[in-house]
Amino acid sequence: MSQDSGSQHPGSQHPAGGSGGSDDRGPDSRTRIRGLKTRLGGLESRAEILDPTTDQLRIQELLTAGATFVDTFEGQFAELLRTRDPTMTKAQAREALRDVTPPASVFVHYPWRHALIRILAEEEFVELRTSRNRHKISAAEQRRLRESTLAVAGLSVGASSALTLAQEGLGGTFHLADFDELELTNLNRLRATLLDLGLPKTVITARAIAEIDPYVETVLFPAGVQEENLESFLDGVDLLFEECDDLAMKLRLREAARDRGVPVLMETSDRGMLDVERFDHEPDRPILHGLIGAMRSDDLVGLTTYEKVPTVLRIIGAETMSTRMAASLVDIDTEVATWPQLASAIALGGALNTEAARRILLGLPMASGRFYVDLGKMLRGHGHVAQPPSDPPIEVAGGPPDVRLVPRREGDVLDDAIPTLVEFATLAPSGGNAQPWDFHWDGAVLRACVHPERGNNLLDHRRSASWLAIGAAVRHLEVAARAIGWAAEVEREADASESTVATLRFQPSAPDPEAMEVAHALARRCTDRRRGRREPFDLAEELRARIAPLACVLVEGPILEAAAWLLGDADRFRFLSERLCRELLDEVRWTAEEARRRRDGLDLASLEMTPTDVAGMRLIRRADVRASMRELCTGAGLGKVTRESVQSASALLLLRAEGNTKADFVEGGARVVDAWTMLTERGWSVQPMTALPYLLARLRDGGVGLTRWEREALVGLRDRYEAIFGAPGQGGQGGEGGEGGEGADLILFRVARRAESGPPARSLRLGLEDVLTASGAAARGS
Repeated sequence: MSQDSGSQHPGSQHPAGGSGGSDDRGPDSRTRIRGLKTRLGGLESRAEILDPTTDQLRIQELLTAGATFVDTFEGQFAELLRTRDPTMTKAQAREALRDVTPPASVFVHYPWRHALIRILAEEEFVELRTSRNRHKISAAEQRRLRESTLAVAGLSVGASSALTLAQEGLGGTFHLADFDELELTNLNRLRATLLDLGLPKTVITARAIAEIDPYVETVLFPAGVQEENLESFLDGVDLLFEECDDLAMKLRLREAARDRGVPVLMETSDRGMLDVERFDHEPDRPILHGLIGAMRSDDLVGLTTYEKVPTVLRIIGAETMSTRMAASLVDIDTEVATWPQLASAIALGGALNTEAARRILLGLPMASGRFYVDLGKMLRGHGHVAQPPSDPPIEVAGGPPDVRLVPRREGDVLDDAIPTLVEFATLAPSGGNAQPWDFHWDGAVLRACVHPERGNNLLDHRRSASWLAIGAAVRHLEVAARAIGWAAEVEREADASESTVATLRFQPSAPDPEAMEVAHALARRCTDRRRGRREPFDLAEELRARIAPLACVLVEGPILEAAAWLLGDADRFRFLSERLCRELLDEVRWTAEEARRRRDGLDLASLEMTPTDVAGMRLIRRADVRASMRELCTGAGLGKVTRESVQSASALLLLRAEGNTKADFVEGGARVVDAWTMLTERGWSVQPMTALPYLLARLRDGGVGLTRWEREALVGLRDRYEAIFGAPGQGGQGGEGGEGGEGADLILFRVARRAESGPPARSLRLGLEDVLTASGAAARGS
């Protein structure tokens, strides 16, 4: 039995010849074709790969014989450098060639072209050639795909499939079967030229693959698939593309594939019809979806084309084939020699086979059945362009409340001052502007408590971030009270299980002008995410004295680069962690209207992002995009904003406590706002970057709430973090830390000289009704 790819439709083999058309070429015509084959280098189909050290004589022999020599190795090498470091320009890559040891190269001889070309050795060649597949196909997936062996029976749709597969990097070995030679009528759809006329289709296809990738092995079956070579054709094959015309062989191939558990794909080049038979998963699956009943391949041997028509129609569907294909059926052997086919349909078939093959080889969802990608049906209707919702302009929603601190006068009562003091306390910083404080006033005591919901996320391990924020708010409140004439006695609660963080009692006192100046400075303090200017940081010793007993680890100079990559990678991790990313995105107020309505979280305008960065943030809101990045281990660009921000900074400042108790965080909150305010008043922009320290604190405490993937990723980040900053309670490369023990990292600042471009955007604060409750007489008085 044999088969032909001339028409790609089952049962269309012409009785007089394999191609479905008459062969009226005379002896002179055949002689001319043989001469053309000789002129093209015989029937060689494999490229000759030559090592420049061991095959020097052969290379010289080819050059002496006048072989065309193409040497673009330097360009390939430069392109390889750029794919490994996409930040390089072409000019920078060319410049870098002088300082980098070049990879190995080989010479490839294409005898049919009498040409010699120098290319990268196989590993680097494959890396570079498939580099544009990245992120759609991971490096690990690409290796798996290349290790596969693919068999293609019939080289019309089959040739298109083979070349598309090779281009995409699927298949390290191809078994190519077809007994036919190229005729002029084939050029309406095959990727070949007039110079290929008369050549076997197996040779044409193998040469085309070799000119794409000479390292791919091709095994040719120029007599087509027959019973005698069926075993070797399917030997070691992972996937069969059945695109032959011989109806009996079409069934026989499936019988053999089913026995071996080899899945089969067939694209019929009409209405984009793709048949998938997963014999690897369904060993008892009926051949051709059961459309031919109990018929076997032996039942079709010797039938004429006319006698095969009923079976063909059962397979491809008399009711489902395209109108023009159905209309042409009755004219075969009268007005047309065989089934009509178009290049566009063949190209689509190659794409469909390749997509399905990739899914099967990688274990992605791909069920058995019949699928249609009917371009004609899709394109004859009305096109529709979905108008994306217009992104609202990024505008500042507003600023913090204008809290007026009026010095106490004779007769003023404390009940009237408490709302003003609490409102001023809300100007304090908190992670994600969550504002986790909850104040309760009973007429005698003001309790600062942790709100049970606000700020309660993975970054707020043991509510330590909330303790820090409330400690900062209490510091604001103390200063404001002293400024207007109420001395506050603060008692900090030590029990970590209690929601109360601190209690405050007030006594009348003289208004303090110096405290009023500090209060105004506290009100000016804010996060400034703008880049600013990189200048030497000269306040380290003064800062350490100001925040004692806290320690300050200073990172600047060469170590800053390593810290920039660490924090960028930490941001990438945060985006790829499903829960962390969801919590991060929930903090953002995407429009000014939302920011004014919610009055918490981070106003998008305050993030100081470029339109491109904002577009990326909107894209990362899609859960499927995040899942794809996790699966492919991609997303390096997610840390770009942070990385470049740190690279342009003057220094990083890590404020570290000697202990990690509730009291340490509350007291630390006061020192944090003191330091932050001092830096702001001295002309430095300050941006907290504290997600990683708090995640590492959770990891050190057993990793509760983290997935296995998150814990494993954080271990690697922890090692890099401690190499730069030291572990809590220890010193780091950048400066002195504590004396050891169970310390805590409170906040990490990025500092740069402030840009002279006006004040930064600021996020809003919750209203008093959300953060203050009063009871008893105090409530009635207010």
